[in-house]
Amino acid sequence: MLAPIAAAAGVSEEGFETAGDAPEAALKRFFGSDWGIGEHEVHDGKPLYWDVWVPPVGTAVVLAVLEFGVAPPEEPRWVGRNGFDDGIRDALKAGSPSGRNSAALASDALFGALGATLVADRAVYRDKYPFIRSLGSDLTWFFSDSIVTRATKVSAGRQRPFVRSCSANPNYSTGCDAGRDRNASFFSGHASSTATLAGLLCNRHRDLLSWDGLWCVGGIGGTAATGVLRITADNHWATDVITGWSFGAVFGFILPIYVWPAFGATEAAEQPTSMTGLTFHLRAVSPVASDEMKGIGYEIRF
Repeated sequence: MLAPIAAAAGVSEEGFETAGDAPEAALKRFFGSDWGIGEHEVHDGKPLYWDVWVPPVGTAVVLAVLEFGVAPPEEPRWVGRNGFDDGIRDALKAGSPSGRNSAALASDALFGALGATLVADRAVYRDKYPFIRSLGSDLTWFFSDSIVTRATKVSAGRQRPFVRSCSANPNYSTGCDAGRDRNASFFSGHASSTATLAGLLCNRHRDLLSWDGLWCVGGIGGTAATGVLRITADNHWATDVITGWSFGAVFGFILPIYVWPAFGATEAAEQPTSMTGLTFHLRAVSPVASDEMKGIGYEIRF
């Protein structure tokens, strides 16, 4: 990645890396090679090219369009209740407005803590899993889960459990002023997102009987507590939370193993990724035009 730029500038690779006014050189010095910057070799033999940044950016754009361009229905489409949801709600719902609001704030805090834990895990293990590539994979699955969650919320239009209580008491909870979000109960975004984060943690730390497994155990505990708190805050029905956990497990644990497996389980880094052991790297691509030929020239290294 540095070599073509250095050659174009007429500078040696070594001189380029030490140039004080080169932004990429400054980034490389700041992060260090073990963070996956530049041409640092990753375990599947690929440098940082389009497959690292296109998936997270693409899913982020789709999610932004859904979040800001599509709103839940003004009138609920789903108001039916069942004995299971009512029973769980009666058992777990906080009995006071302050209790419900505190539960909602606690669920937000756990959400943030799980996200920070995932980033910390990637930083700690960056010698095995290059940080930037790992972060790209994590963001892709997190945004993908959020896309499905948002689309389902808008399509289902399920009324949140606190809405009927707000009709009798406008101060029932802070959610009473939620506008159209009052009809975005199914399924729980907090439960789904935290389950995705927990699944991404567990992908690398599956040995629950070792100290290493504490990453996974902590993630599972965090998403379980978050889901319960969403019911305690009276923001979601139990079926919202259970469905959210299920989708989060798919996007955080199952799909990253089979669809983007290079940075899944810890033991994956110890397995050969090629039967031949050969890896190819595209060093430079440039247009070629002459009397004899026209096209694209490229340089590879293996």
